[in-house]
Amino acid sequence: MRFLGFYDYFKVAADPAAISSVFNAFAVFYVVPMAIASILLKKPKVEVQSFGHGIPSLEFHYHRLLKDTFFLRSWLFMFLNISAGLCLIPLAKQMMKSPVVGYSEGLVTAIVALCGVMNGGGRFLFAWWSDRLARRINIMLFILGISAGIMTLSLWPPIIGLALLVINACYGAGFSVIPAILADNYGMTNISKIHGAVLSAWGFAGLVGNQAAMFVGKTFGGYGAEGHGYIAVVTMLIIVYSVNFVNAYTLKRSIR
Repeated sequence: MRFLGFYDYFKVAADPAAISSVFNAFAVFYVVPMAIASILLKKPKVEVQSFGHGIPSLEFHYHRLLKDTFFLRSWLFMFLNISAGLCLIPLAKQMMKSPVVGYSEGLVTAIVALCGVMNGGGRFLFAWWSDRLARRINIMLFILGISAGIMTLSLWPPIIGLALLVINACYGAGFSVIPAILADNYGMTNISKIHGAVLSAWGFAGLVGNQAAMFVGKTFGGYGAEGHGYIAVVTMLIIVYSVNFVNAYTLKRSIR
């Protein structure tokens, strides 16, 4: 038995043992930063124990969230933004290698690797940006406007590589900005519960996003020389981001 190097743990082959090694490696590499983060994170003390807005008499109940339009629109923002991001992630290589795009293997590999960097970088950049806005909720409009714009440009197929990088940054940004926006509206009390409820959108998006992209791409002819499947998926994402932009605008208008 030879010694497995760092790179070997992330090579997924047909061998089931190799696949299990990948997941075991991820478990080890994730547990350390997550354990450190859980120790360092601490919820700030607050004076008022309420649902939010400084009204002590109000008690928190999940069923109240289902009647709250700000919560519902925040949930929809997360669901649509994540669904759109997940549309591209599983199809990234297919789209970049399709005849209408024609990227080389080396370029495809480089872009896929950079997508992870952009996802993490987008979280930091947009969170930093939102803290410098007079109204932090405006960052939602920036995220969705940038996303819709880059997808519109990627109707010209050769630009899809840049679009993947930008969309990954905006996909990550949605996660980083929503907690502060929720806190601005509801206050810090019970914010963990409210944020957790909004994040349920992530689970539903995971069931919808990539399935929708694969269905649309296949229905319109796949990723052959004609490029109909490619155009169909990009058009769908333009529509999704545009609808979500309107949703975020109405959310901004409704903030307390």
